[in-house]
Amino acid sequence: MYVFTALKLYKNRYSKYPARIEDLAPEIIPEVPQDPFTDKFLIYRIVKDHDFILYGAGEDRVDNGGVD
Repeated sequence: MYVFTALKLYKNRYSKYPARIEDLAPEIIPEVPQDPFTDKFLIYRIVKDHDFILYGAGEDRVDNGGVD
């Protein structure tokens, strides 16, 4: 849950969300957590410059666009 907060803090500081989730570290958070199923960064996408989606692939390791 703290990644959501880190993204909001980044936006408050820079008036935009980061282009990449990796841009949060180390200034906002020490390191970006990884999806435990894929060992890659969580999937992050900016939506219309004012919002974002953030999710992990899950047990099936498939990027389903954040939809169950």
